[in-house]
Amino acid sequence: MCGSGILDLCAELFRAGLIDRAGRFVPRARATFKETDRGKAFVLAGGDASASGSDISFTASDLKSVIRTKAALCAAADALLQAVGISREKVARVYIAGGFGNFLDLRSALTIGVFPPFPLSKFVPLGNASLAGGGINSHLMSGSFAIKHIIREYQSNPGIYEGDQFFFNDPYIASMHNADMFVAAPIFYQGERIAWTVCVTHTVECGGINPGGMSPAATV
Repeated sequence: MCGSGILDLCAELFRAGLIDRAGRFVPRARATFKETDRGKAFVLAGGDASASGSDISFTASDLKSVIRTKAALCAAADALLQAVGISREKVARVYIAGGFGNFLDLRSALTIGVFPPFPLSKFVPLGNASLAGGGINSHLMSGSFAIKHIIREYQSNPGIYEGDQFFFNDPYIASMHNADMFVAAPIFYQGERIAWTVCVTHTVECGGINPGGMSPAATV
């Protein structure tokens, strides 16, 4: 079974009274359970109905793994809110990343406590966000190269002052390619430069000799 399917199963077993609040199986009439080397197991499908010819079962050991995992997720979310001093009521959106988030039935997840009890309307599935994260990280690294270039080239002449902003899209300095536009600005506190901030945007057209600004025929 897939991960989201296991959460659906746990939620339905809980709603049916076949799992109690302590996370233990509660055998009832017309519910098929059996004893296995991994403890009591709920039988989803008998061997005559499965492709492998063996029973498809959800064991007490499987249930304990789900309980530990969902407890860790819920506790981590509450710990994060406590660390930043925000109550659950002030959370505007809860983003669920990954393909798992796309197929997860949030009602099932909330039923068994995978997440703190936020209103269902606050959840937003993002899909595969890891690819976007990797792209953002590469641009952030490019920004650090740009700042080093600014300090090296302009620290002495003409100098770097509060209110300065440096614009560039030179891939030989930091940009991934010409279409990446960077603006970097120093941050001052009590007259001392203490940090930098960088903003980057990707433009559709950057004025190159070909549409889109990226020319395969360009030469140096």
